[in-house]
Amino acid sequence: MTQDREPRRTTKKLPRLGIEGLRRRLEEAEATLRAIRGGDVDGLVVESSDGTQVYTLKGADQSYRILMEAMNEGAVVLDPSGVIVYANRRVADLVGRPLPEVIGASALEFIPYGHEPIFRDLMERSRERACQQELQIRSDNGRLVPVQLSASSVRFEEKAGICVLVTDLSDQKQREALRVAERKDNEEQIRRQVVALEAANRELEAFVYSVSHDLRAPLRSIHRYGTLLHEEHAGRLDSEARDYLHRMTSAAERMDELIQGLLVYTRISRSEIQLHPVDTSGVLAEVMVQLADDLRQSDAEVRIDRPFPTVKGDALLLSQSLTNLMTNALKFVAPGTRPVVHLWSDRAGPQTRLWVEDNGIGISPQDQARLFRVFERLGGATYPGSGIGLAIVKRAAERMGGSVGVESAPGRGSRFWIALPSLTS
Repeated sequence: MTQDREPRRTTKKLPRLGIEGLRRRLEEAEATLRAIRGGDVDGLVVESSDGTQVYTLKGADQSYRILMEAMNEGAVVLDPSGVIVYANRRVADLVGRPLPEVIGASALEFIPYGHEPIFRDLMERSRERACQQELQIRSDNGRLVPVQLSASSVRFEEKAGICVLVTDLSDQKQREALRVAERKDNEEQIRRQVVALEAANRELEAFVYSVSHDLRAPLRSIHRYGTLLHEEHAGRLDSEARDYLHRMTSAAERMDELIQGLLVYTRISRSEIQLHPVDTSGVLAEVMVQLADDLRQSDAEVRIDRPFPTVKGDALLLSQSLTNLMTNALKFVAPGTRPVVHLWSDRAGPQTRLWVEDNGIGISPQDQARLFRVFERLGGATYPGSGIGLAIVKRAAERMGGSVGVESAPGRGSRFWIALPSLTS
């Protein structure tokens, strides 16, 4: 069916489906397509079980316009020179101008000074492929609106152009600014808390050091007078009194040992550390000299796999750490067992590990978690010690930028390691 709307223009009607009219239907379809391409047809009337429906190019354009106006995003079409040939009302709202003043204006009028090269680059790139760019556009009230421009090439009226979707990023940028401000505020609060905590730690360390130092003097007096009493008057004391005296002097010695360990720990924590190349072989040699009497008395066997590398650290702290590990290796062995100590080194990424292995009583997995804490004594009353030696090793390693660890099992000895920064990669 054909309806004339203007001279020369016609509207064609598609027939009902039917096998007997298939050839005629195909011929009608081909003729309709030729008419649409030539501009002779501006609409179709389709009959179906739902009734008769009319589809026109004008109706399609109207639907398209309704869609574009209802969008929450701005939409513009630019001609090759950058003039706005189409814009929806959202664009007019963003730039603060009436829509008739937007259409026909150059897009560069709304680009802030200094951002023109970025906009031109986006336009050039969009001629080859769809692309996006965050930018600012200038509103007539002077406000700069952050937007994302999504551009792609189009053709209209046989001419090349560029279609640009404009997404307002104001809310997003505001949320981002709030998050940044909150993060900075949180970081500042954390920084103040860290500063306060460090100050409190320094005060506590100074207090502990002062108290520990002052306590040693009366302890030494208790030990000295107890010793004199035993030496000069033991004959006039019965066995029970002598036992009390022995317990008193032993307790004084024990407490002095604890205080001495605490002083070493706080001294390591408070002292200024200057890291420099340390020859671990030389440090180990000095440790062996210092422990010569202990090694001889325990009849220990010591095996050293040389060479030991040079690391970045502090010679005094490393010497203290190795001394403590060696002393423990000699001390925590089963009765009647000859101590065997094995020392070697290896690389672990950017760090060098120094190992001290013993054939001692070993450590259970549940005890390993608290092994490096202050005053943790795992050997009970059977083995002497202050319970602070391994805490000193851990603290010293941390001050040198390293770490410590242990591999052990009950009755199978232990392997302690100190990891320090390697001097070379």
